[in-house]
Amino acid sequence: MAQADGVEARRGGAWSRVAVAVEVALTAYAWSWIARLAARAVGLDAARGVHGGTFLAWAALSVPAGYVLLRLTLSLRGARPASIGLVRSPLGWSRAVRVGLAWGAALYLVSAATTWIGARLGLAPESGAFSIGSVWSWLAWVAGGLLAGAFGEELLYRGWLLERVERGLAGLVPDAWATRAGVVVAALAFGAQHAYQGAIAVVTVTLLGLGLGLAHLRSGRSLVVPIVAHGLLDVVGLTELYLAR
Repeated sequence: MAQADGVEARRGGAWSRVAVAVEVALTAYAWSWIARLAARAVGLDAARGVHGGTFLAWAALSVPAGYVLLRLTLSLRGARPASIGLVRSPLGWSRAVRVGLAWGAALYLVSAATTWIGARLGLAPESGAFSIGSVWSWLAWVAGGLLAGAFGEELLYRGWLLERVERGLAGLVPDAWATRAGVVVAALAFGAQHAYQGAIAVVTVTLLGLGLGLAHLRSGRSLVVPIVAHGLLDVVGLTELYLAR
C-alpha cells in the first residue's frame, strides 16, 4: 500500500479512522456541491438533454475546482500528489498509453457484453441526457468527457478514494485486502454516480470501475493508464451515440 510519504505516514496512527471517514464525507459533499454550482452556472439540466457545449463548460468549471479541493486535502495532511496517483507512470509515457489503450479495448468488450445482456432483459441504458445532434456537440462532449470523465473521475475514484479506503482500513486487515476493498468501494461509488442512466448502466460502470482499479494497480499506481483507458471508453461510447442519432 503506497502511503509512505507525508505527515500522515510519519505520525503512524495520528490520523484515526474516524478522521479519515470525516475527510471522505466532507470532501465528497464539497465535490458534489462544486458539481451542482457549476451546473447551475452553465444551465446544465440533464432532464432536458445536455448539449456538448454545455457539458464542456460544466467540466471546465467543475474539474479544476475539484482538483484544487483534492490538492487541499493532501496539503492539510502533508501528503504528496503521488499518494493519489498524480505521478509519472513507471512504464514510461509511450508504453503507459499503449497499455491504457489495451485496457480500454478490453473493458469496452465488458461494456458491450453487459449492455447486450441488459437489452435482452429490457434494461437498455438511458441516453436522454446526451444531446449529440451535431459534429460540434459530439466534439464538445468528447472534450468534456476526457476532462470530467477520464481525468476527473479517475482522480476522484481510482486516485483519492481508493487511497482513503486503504488508509481507513490500515491495521484492521492486511494491506492487500485493504487495497482490494479500496478498489471495490471506488468501483461501487463510480457505478452509483451513473444511476441516472438506469440499472444496467450502474452494473456496467461498476464492472468498468473494477477493471480500471485493477489497471491502476497493475501499472504501478499511476493514474496515466486508467485515464487513457477511461478516455478510450468515453470516446467510443460518445461516438456510438453520435452515429446512432
